[in-house]
This record gives sequence, C-alpha cells and structure tokens, in this order.
Amino acid sequence: MDENTIKKLNRINLDFYNTTAKNFDDARQYFWQGWDSLIKYFEYFNQLELLDLGCGNTRFFQFIKNHLPDKNINYLGLDSNHELLTFAQENFDSMVEEKKGNFELNETDIVTSLVEKKDFLIEKNFQVIVSFGVFHHIPSYDLRLQLLEFMKSKITDDGLIIISLWQFMEFERFRKKIVNDSQIENVNLKNLEINDFILDWKKGKEANRYCHFVDEAEQNKLIQQSNLELIETFRADGKEGNVNIYLVLKKCRIF
Repeated sequence: MDENTIKKLNRINLDFYNTTAKNFDDARQYFWQGWDSLIKYFEYFNQLELLDLGCGNTRFFQFIKNHLPDKNINYLGLDSNHELLTFAQENFDSMVEEKKGNFELNETDIVTSLVEKKDFLIEKNFQVIVSFGVFHHIPSYDLRLQLLEFMKSKITDDGLIIISLWQFMEFERFRKKIVNDSQIENVNLKNLEINDFILDWKKGKEANRYCHFVDEAEQNKLIQQSNLELIETFRADGKEGNVNIYLVLKKCRIF
C-alpha cells in the first residue's frame, strides 16, 4: 500500500474517533470478557511495567487495578484521541483506592509514528505490552508487522505482548456495515489491500472507519516474520462470545 493511501485511511480513523469519542466512551464502560483469561499473566510480575497501545479511555488499566488492587503498576497509555485521553484521566482521578505506581498518558498517533519510523519517544522497556482493538486500524501489512516488531523491541527478555484481533468478517451484523462505494472520503477503494474495508457507524453520530480483517494466514505470518513465540491463543468477547482472537506472545529463545 502506498504512503498516500495509508495517510488517507488513517485520517478517516482519526476523524472517526474525533466524531464518536463521546459515544465510544459511553459504550465502552464494560470490561472485555477475554481479559479474565489474562489475569494469570499479570500476577507473575511483582511490579508491573505496562504499556497500553491504543488505550482509549483506559478501561484495561481499570480492569487490572480492580482485579489486582495490591499490584504496583507503572502504566503508560498511548492513544491518538485527545477526548478519550481526557476521559481516561478523569476516570483515574476518580479512582478511590490507593494509587500504587505511576499512571501516564501520551497523545500519540501510532500510524503516523510508524510511517515516520519514530520510536514513540519511549525509552524504557516494559514487562507487558497490550494492544486491544488496534491492529484492525493499522493500514497495510507492512505497518502491522512493524508495530509488532516495535512491541517486541520494547519488552524485557521475560516480557509479554498481548493483542486482540477483531474477527468482524465472520459475523453478518458487522458485514452489513461494509461501505461498497468505489471511492469514499478521497480514498479509491481499489488501492486497498485484501481484507481491507470501510465500515459505517450509526450509533449516535454517523461516521466511517477503516478496518482490516486479520485472517488466520496473516496472523501466522505476522508471528513468524516478527520471530515471536505464541504462548496462548483463545477467542472471546461480544454477544457471540468469540468476536476477538487473543494472542499472547513472547520473544523466541535463542540457544
């Protein structure tokens, strides 16, 4: 995919979240079902250095604090949407329990950082890096692989990468949202890669968003080319209970 198309698709998603941030925050107050299966990985670390890429309103941080209230967590959340980060800070400020560790937010456009090959201005490494509901918004296979390699470069030797992959094309209720115009918002849909789609949004405000469907073949290719080891995979979430695939990954051992 050419850089111009990548930037246009990213602009669609930036505009989408600018338009729907309040609706998204209102609709995203619950914890994902799949997170329950991840708690065991966070219990392993005495003091947790946690990076959340595409953190939104930081529901995952709230989930971890609720389930591991005595855990010392140094948390950094990155997201491109200023309003969602504002909601995140308000949520943190309203937490009544003792605030152990650090809580930091950074307004960062992940796609632009990848295109410009920036290092997200992150110098330290983390024991766990999570990214939920993000990979389907990264235009082009090359950038998705680049993001996974970046995550690998920022985990400790015993660290973990945990991501979710939205399986929207398996469900009719999501397929009905596909916009089939030959061109939309200055993007020629013929320039998209396989399994790239524009989906509409009609909850509260109307908007469109770019989404990529990571199928099993691409999932396996990403893991192999990033030289990561798959520890666990499972499906969860949504009313069907299986709309997301979770991948728990670590660095491959070198003997």
